[in-house]
Amino acid sequence: MTRNPWTVAGRRLANALLDLGFGFDFGFVGTGR
Repeated sequence: MTRNPWTVAGRRLANALLDLGFGFDFGFVGTGR
């Protein structure tokens, strides 16, 4: 595993987007809003 700053930044960004996206989707669907 190479320590590439772009890869680290990409993973953090992807994880953040996934967390926000799933939180939004599940939040709205779960509450039925």
